[in-house]
Amino acid sequence: MFDKYPKLGAVEVLINRQFAEAHKLKPGMDLDVAAEGKRKVLTIVGIAASPEFVYTVRDAAGLLEDPSTFGAAIMPENQIQELMGRKGSVNQVLIRFAPGAQKEEIVQKIKEILQPYGLLAEYPQKDQLSEAILRGELTQLRAFSRFLPTIFLAIALLMQFVFVGRLVKTQRGQIGLLKALGYSNISLLFLYGSYAFLATTIGALVGIALGYGLASLLVRLYAIFFNLPRLEETLRLGTAGAVAFLSITAGTTAGLAAAWGITSIRPAESMRPTFPKATKRSFLERIPILWNHLGLQWRMSFRSLSRSRFRAFVTAMGAIFSIALLVVSLFSKDSMDDLMRRHFSYDRQYDYLVRIISPVKEGEILNISRIDGVLEAEPFLELPVRIKLGRKNREDVLLAMEPSPSLVRITNQEGKELPLPEEGLLLDWFTAQKLEAKVGDELQVQSMLDLGPPRYGIFRVEGITKRAMGSASMVSLKEANRLLNEQNVVSGVMLKIDPGLSDKVERELERMVNISSVLNKKDERAYFQKNLGYMYYSIGILVLFSSVLGFAIIYNSSVIALSERKRTLAALKALGMTNQEVAVYLWGEDGFLLFWGIILGLPLGKVLSELYAVAVSTDLFSFNVIIYKSTYFLAACGGIVLGIFAWILALKGVKELKMIEILKAND
Repeated sequence: MFDKYPKLGAVEVLINRQFAEAHKLKPGMDLDVAAEGKRKVLTIVGIAASPEFVYTVRDAAGLLEDPSTFGAAIMPENQIQELMGRKGSVNQVLIRFAPGAQKEEIVQKIKEILQPYGLLAEYPQKDQLSEAILRGELTQLRAFSRFLPTIFLAIALLMQFVFVGRLVKTQRGQIGLLKALGYSNISLLFLYGSYAFLATTIGALVGIALGYGLASLLVRLYAIFFNLPRLEETLRLGTAGAVAFLSITAGTTAGLAAAWGITSIRPAESMRPTFPKATKRSFLERIPILWNHLGLQWRMSFRSLSRSRFRAFVTAMGAIFSIALLVVSLFSKDSMDDLMRRHFSYDRQYDYLVRIISPVKEGEILNISRIDGVLEAEPFLELPVRIKLGRKNREDVLLAMEPSPSLVRITNQEGKELPLPEEGLLLDWFTAQKLEAKVGDELQVQSMLDLGPPRYGIFRVEGITKRAMGSASMVSLKEANRLLNEQNVVSGVMLKIDPGLSDKVERELERMVNISSVLNKKDERAYFQKNLGYMYYSIGILVLFSSVLGFAIIYNSSVIALSERKRTLAALKALGMTNQEVAVYLWGEDGFLLFWGIILGLPLGKVLSELYAVAVSTDLFSFNVIIYKSTYFLAACGGIVLGIFAWILALKGVKELKMIEILKAND
């Protein structure tokens, strides 16, 4: 990987892919870095990935770190020690436990050994930031994989039940004839159960193939988004077999349950048409003012619904869940738009965030505020800390600023602006949850900054803050310096600049060797929007599935209604009704059910969105359920368009009705 004796004393380095792509760097090129206040030249010898940086981010306070401003590098130990002027030094120890080891006892002993050397932090692998982000993403996928299939499987089983049940009813005469010829109930149940088995088996196999194709594409997207060079898609036969078994078993069971009516069919009775069901007056018929103003076709539609209540229930449930899933599909875009608005336009009023290599006195960064084009500058101090309440503790980032900052807005969980107190701290909402802390509690805060021995302080919780993205508690610069036993120490500065002089400001900042990174809010936003392509891909798949579900439900309902009423429709046409009038009669049923599907599906979509948001929330990222009125409008319009399209396709059968053949006696 590295040459044992590099030519001409070159300092070799491997860099991560995202950083290399952002700066168009390739092996063999030189990379200038600032170390110990001086410029040093490194030679890039390859592109590599590290398990600690599958998602390259500095800390939990900046989850959207632009790869052009922060990257990960791998160097030989002796070279980096020499580069930093710390020969023989290390600042991190990785531990692997033997199977069956007493982990807690070993960790305690390691702490005792390292404490004299300034032990700042220790954490298990699952809490390592990069892994925590990846685990959070996998948690979202796990919730997604349980959420959608459950709904689709339930609706598919109801459709299977209705379809097989209708098939048995329409073939009642043939079933009676087969019974008269000696076929048993078991053989006939096997026949109709095999229909369900065959349909479900074909659906399961096609679904597994399509699922594998979509999963392969998703894996490639994840390999690009996360730095995972060996991520490969594989078809796990155990998982595929479990999916096929569940689908086929459930589908076949639904078909057999629907075909159970075969056992009650008698050969002699099956040779004549079934008697019409005795029905009571529908709800609308009991409202004369409304009922008397309905046309003939609409009255017939409502009476038909009252006679086929189960089929109407299945169709309505399908429409409701289809509309709800459209809302769920689109709400994430609304929530992300709101998050971007709050994070980039409301919470952060600065244009540039400049970080210094190591904390310095506030007066030493005055030259940055004097750059031509800088309109406003506010210093800050980022301080890694461990916050403790009782027996519970959590590592967090303490962001210190001057009271009443103008370039950063601080908000609580309700989105209301909070003032930054001169004393005490504003605790991050997630840290507050983990510690079960509330306003008024006194917390022990331990500094984990690599500046001398750890420092401790007691801070009173003055409020709970929630950032749009990332995690950080807030204090005044005075309080943060009190914790460090220092005065006027800062680690960076926020800048508001003249838009016309941004290039000049960036060039001036690049010349300064004591700056570790310059975060351009405009570039960060562009990087974030670029990564939204992965989210839009997921939204597109969900919208497609929701649309197919709604179309299939309404089309299936229309076809079944047409097959059930062939004689009725043919009689209506014989009495002088046009195809358009017959179509209105059929549309009355579907339109009424679709109407209630929209009315009930929209609020259900919001409820499902809230449940989904809770399921995918992680320690570092949480969704606020924001649904714009336009999303409700689009979901409703999508349902109407799908309903009309399915209805138009189903109505082709109306024109093909042959009245003479249908109306002739069955005797």
